[in-house]
Amino acid sequence: MKLKAIASALLVSLSLSGCVIHVGKSHAADVEFKEELTLNADSINQLLVENGSGSINIIGVEGQTSISVKAHVWTDDDRSHKLSLTQSGDEARLVAYASNSFGSWGSSNTKIDIDVTMPKHLALSISDGSGSINVESIGSDLDIDDGSGSIELSDVGGSVKVNDGSGNLTIEKVSNNLDITDGSGNINIRDIGGDVVVNDGSGDLSIQNIKGGVDVDDGSGSLSIKNVDGFTKVLDDSGNLSIKNIMNKVYIEDGSGDITVKNTKGLEINGSGSGQLYIKEINGPVSLDD
Repeated sequence: MKLKAIASALLVSLSLSGCVIHVGKSHAADVEFKEELTLNADSINQLLVENGSGSINIIGVEGQTSISVKAHVWTDDDRSHKLSLTQSGDEARLVAYASNSFGSWGSSNTKIDIDVTMPKHLALSISDGSGSINVESIGSDLDIDDGSGSIELSDVGGSVKVNDGSGNLTIEKVSNNLDITDGSGNINIRDIGGDVVVNDGSGDLSIQNIKGGVDVDDGSGSLSIKNVDGFTKVLDDSGNLSIKNIMNKVYIEDGSGDITVKNTKGLEINGSGSGQLYIKEINGPVSLDD
């Protein structure tokens, strides 16, 4: 049986350049290799990415005419993973996961890290199980459905929607609206050209430099909002609030924690819960309902 496993591993190594074979501990991947995929993008408007486990790094490139993928794969001897880049109509689909049924990740030994460059004008949709995500320089809309792992997004020309289970989020330089549903993890948001909507379970939240309005429903963790042009609404269960430099009215419902509000065009607090309240430079009507 041992000789058969070694022979199988050697056969795989002959068919894949740069392949490294590991035989031994059951919890380690048996096969490690790198693979590259390319697809002409002349008639494509959107890239869909489905990844089970592993990091995702995607960069939009002005003037590029193809989608290029470099994958680093860790899998088992049976190669029970799927890695493909295909086109259907005006959509390209990149699939990288452990089994033949998306949503069932198969062997826990399988992980695929992917680095992608794509034409900047394409829209992008990502469905990810676990692993970090980094996206830069996307000229159109971006949609992410993520299980766990950190997410960093920057320089997006359209709207952004993120549904995240756990992990820290850093999002900056979005030209249009931003919509986030998050379970746990710290969130940092800055330089957004449209409205910001956040439904957050737990973790600290920082929002700054927003051209539209802000609507936050927050479970626990400190919350800082500053430099917002539009109406700002905060529903907060627990944690300190700091809200400053809002060029419109501020509405707050709070469970517990200190509240600091400075330099707004009006303020309404409907229940300040427990904690200290500090207000200053409110240039409009003030309504406080304790």
